Amino acid sequence: MMAAIVSASDLRSRNRCPMQLKTRIFYITNSVASAIWTQTRDISLTGVGLLCDDLMHKGDHFVLPIALEGQTNMVLCEVKYCRRVASGQFSVGASFVASQRCEKGAETIPVKWIDVASADV
Repeated sequence: MMAAIVSASDLRSRNRCPMQLKTRIFYITNSVASAIWTQTRDISLTGVGLLCDDLMHKGDHFVLPIALEGQTNMVLCEVKYCRRVASGQFSVGASFVASQRCEKGAETIPVKWIDVASADV
């Protein structure tokens, strides 16, 4: 029996879950986390796709809050690509780097994440 050959991009696209929600992220630049509104496109076990009005660069970082069962997971993400799309917005693909669980109402971004993101500038 022959095994089917599947490319990495095909495998990744099959593992994406379409998810279109208005989402607030915290974009980290110059040791400051600024809240910006985005639209999620999809999510997978390893990353997220967004649409936003702001240009991001490969290697930039942002924090994506994900609420689950009364708690919030703060997820540090690294931008892998950012491309302008026909609407004039930017399509952003990012991978998950780290996460921290917080009690609802006590969501904070770990200082070390801001330090790591700012060190890349």
